Amino acid sequence: MSSADKYPAISIVMPVRNAQDYLDRSLSSVYANSFKDFEMIVVNDGSKDDSEKIIKKYPIDTYIVFPSNKGHAVARNEGANKAKGRIILFIDADIELKEDTLKKISGHFEDTACQCVIGLYSKTHPNSDIFSCYKNMWIHYTYLTSPERVNWFFSAIGAIKKEIWDKSGFFDPKFHIKTGGGDIDFGFRLTRQGISIILDKDIEVIHLKKFNLYKLLKNDLMRSFGYIRLALIYNRSLGDIAKQGIANAQNSFAVSTIASAIIAGLFIMSVFSIWMGFMGVLFVLMYLKLNYPFYKYSAEELSIRKTIFFIPIMYVDHFVCAIGVICSILCKYLSDLKTLADE
Repeated sequence: MSSADKYPAISIVMPVRNAQDYLDRSLSSVYANSFKDFEMIVVNDGSKDDSEKIIKKYPIDTYIVFPSNKGHAVARNEGANKAKGRIILFIDADIELKEDTLKKISGHFEDTACQCVIGLYSKTHPNSDIFSCYKNMWIHYTYLTSPERVNWFFSAIGAIKKEIWDKSGFFDPKFHIKTGGGDIDFGFRLTRQGISIILDKDIEVIHLKKFNLYKLLKNDLMRSFGYIRLALIYNRSLGDIAKQGIANAQNSFAVSTIASAIIAGLFIMSVFSIWMGFMGVLFVLMYLKLNYPFYKYSAEELSIRKTIFFIPIMYVDHFVCAIGVICSILCKYLSDLKTLADE
């Protein structure tokens, strides 16, 4: 923190939950930044690993410890409410800042009209396995192809003016970190208040999280369940989601999710009718054409070989997301039936 000022320019809030595999690299990147006018607020959300030992290696300004897990929303809210800076920057414990990240964020808020800024994951990361490469590239691509002004927040690397935070309504704890939706809900509520959220595609951070097939599919099953739950809360129809998408899950992802389920159904039915098999082939070609822009970008930025492996992984991922969507709709339907029965 700058000794010349009573309060720092930026208050960095990092929730930590069993993050020992990434935390040292993440915290080190914060203190290695060229911009030094910040305070560091860490909220240990009931970690059971060696996260606390790592945290204590660094000159943390405010360290908050929850004896048990309360969830990322509560941890972020608690940390942000202790912030003294005019800018609150949320970061995750599994991301690595680049040397000029804080400088770029601070630069945005030199314009007094700036209210919120989010960044994105870099296409480069330390994990060479195919599942981490696919997941990281897909997130990077969807943010890169999003508009400059968005209606969602990104708490992995997202900044907001303190005065706006104080009247924002905060993160809603009912959205669990595993099912997601908390960032999107927060962004929806901000934009409904007329707050502008800028996506700066030059603010890239490195996502350190490592995926395998199980972690990838589990993550996306839960996220698709949570995203549809959120959309239903906001009374959005499935047709509207298919046309517009939701947050960085753009319309091509929504349509691909539907197509993946249709493809599976058609090939199962091809046992009884060859025409179903032909229809399945047509839907496969449509599916490939729909996702061609991503394949093209991936082949140019990574390699053709990796992109070929991405194709079946992406299909399985879409199919699992379709299961998550169906489960979410069924849960809402059963909940409505129970409400009617109780009346």
